[in-house]
Amino acid sequence: MALTALDNPRLVTVLQISPAARVSVPECVQGLHPSGLQSPDVRRLVWASRHAGFTHVVDTNFAADIHVMELSVELFQRLERGGPFPMLTSCCPAWVDLLESRYPRLLPNVCTCKSPMMMMGALVKTHFAERRGIDPSRIFHVALMPCTAKKKERRRRQLIRADGSTDVDLVLTTKEFAQLLAHRKINWNAVEESAFDEPLGQSTGAAAIFGVAGGVLEATLRTMRHQAGEEPQQLGFTRRTACGMPYASVQLHGLTESGPRRSFTVNVAGIHGLGSAGRFLATAAASKACSDPPLHLVEVMSCVGGCVGGGGQPTRGVGADVVHARAAAIAGVDHTAVWRLSCCCPAVHRLYNNFLGATRSPLALQLLHTSYGTTTHITLGSTNTVKK
Repeated sequence: MALTALDNPRLVTVLQISPAARVSVPECVQGLHPSGLQSPDVRRLVWASRHAGFTHVVDTNFAADIHVMELSVELFQRLERGGPFPMLTSCCPAWVDLLESRYPRLLPNVCTCKSPMMMMGALVKTHFAERRGIDPSRIFHVALMPCTAKKKERRRRQLIRADGSTDVDLVLTTKEFAQLLAHRKINWNAVEESAFDEPLGQSTGAAAIFGVAGGVLEATLRTMRHQAGEEPQQLGFTRRTACGMPYASVQLHGLTESGPRRSFTVNVAGIHGLGSAGRFLATAAASKACSDPPLHLVEVMSCVGGCVGGGGQPTRGVGADVVHARAAAIAGVDHTAVWRLSCCCPAVHRLYNNFLGATRSPLALQLLHTSYGTTTHITLGSTNTVKK
C-alpha cells in the first residue's frame, strides 16, 4: 500500500516520524546496537524518507509538544474542579483498548487528548494542507511508529471523519519502514541530511522523551511548573500508595486561569508493561490504588520501557540492554535540545497564535481531542460484549 501511494503521481505523500522509531531505524538498516549511536541523526532519516519517495516529512515530536500543552490545561482544569482523578494518559492505544474493553467505568478518567500521532494527522490535513496549498483529499498520510497497535488506532470509530476518511492513512512500523528503504535501495552509508517540513518540523526535548516510559509525565510537569513560575523538579518515585504503587509529588504554586492564586500538590505515577497495568487496574477499579494518597495523573504505557520497546521495533537479539540504550539515545536528544519545555517552542506558539487560537479552544477541541466508548472483547470460551 505504501509503495502504491508513493508511485501515484496524483497523491501528495506525507510521512510523520515518531520519537521512538527514529532511534531504531539504524538498528534495522545497519545492524547497529543503539549504544553505538551518540544520538539519532533524524536529519539523515528525513533525507532517506524523501529519497524513498515521500513528498513531505513532518515531526511527530511537534505534535507531542502540542499534546503537552493540551494535557497540562486539561489537568489544571481537573485540579480546579476536583476531578475526575486520577487522570489517565491517552497516548498508548493498547492501553486505551484495554480500558474500553475491560474497564469502561474508568473511561471518564482518560485524558481527552488524541495521541500525538492522531493530533499530527489532524494538523496535516488542515493547517499543513492550507499552508502548503494542498487539497487535503490528495494527501496520503503515513505514520512511522514503533507500535503495532497504532495500526488499529488510526481506524478508531471516534477518529473517522463523516466522509469515512481517516487523518492517518497508513501506519508503518519501524521494521516495515526499514523494509521500504531496502526496497527503494536507499544506501544508509550514502545518506545525506534534510530538515523536516515547516510548520510541523520544530520540537523540544520534552517531546522527544515521549518515546520512553515516564516521558509524558516529565514533559507535562515541566511545562506546568514553568507556567507556574517554578523551576523544573526531578521526579523521584520514592513514596508508595497504600497498595504499594510508587508515586511522586510535585508542588505547583500560583497556577490560575482567573481569580486568586492557588497552590496544588500533584501526585503522579508511571506504569509500563501490561502486567503492571493490569495490577493497577485491578486495584483502581476497586478504588484502592488512587485514594491513599489520591493520585492526580497516571501515565500508562503497555510496552516495557515505553515506546522504545514497542512491538514494531527491531526484536532480534533485543533484551533490556537494547531498550535501555534506545532510551539513553532519546535522553541525549532531550539534554542537547535547544528548548526542553513544550511551552517554549516557537513553532508551538505560532500554531496557537495563527491557527488554533488557544489551548482547548473550540478548534483545538475539534481537531486535537476525542472521546471513548466501550468495545467488544473475547475471552477463552466466550464472547463478552459491553454495549456502546
